[in-house]
Amino acid sequence: MLNVGEQLVSSYLRYIRKCDFIQTNLYPVEAHGEIDVVGINLKEKQVYICEVAIHLTTGLQYVKDKRPNNVQKLTDKFSRDIEYANKYLSEYSRHFMLWSPLVKDSQGQATYNQLGQLDGLNEELGGVEQ
Repeated sequence: MLNVGEQLVSSYLRYIRKCDFIQTNLYPVEAHGEIDVVGINLKEKQVYICEVAIHLTTGLQYVKDKRPNNVQKLTDKFSRDIEYANKYLSEYSRHFMLWSPLVKDSQGQATYNQLGQLDGLNEELGGVEQ
């Protein structure tokens, strides 16, 4: 099924980052789940591993048991991405990206602040380039 967000990211990687190879919906054999978009620039030895979350109504909002679950969900996704990149693409400079067109600021409600949750994710992953 065509995912407009993944197509947008693929175009960015192809035309802006000059990637020679782009794969969407990559399912690593040893991991549960998928990596949304991977782009490789062979000449510059750069690889871009991208997660794409197109949640237009709610903003960047993963939920588990009717509670926000952004940090855990994205930590799981990026941990899998990092493991894959380190195992198979270690000779490349690795860049991890989160693409989301809508990330809401909760206007002071820290529990549901999607921007604040992204800061927590960055700390959880040890300062991964965003």
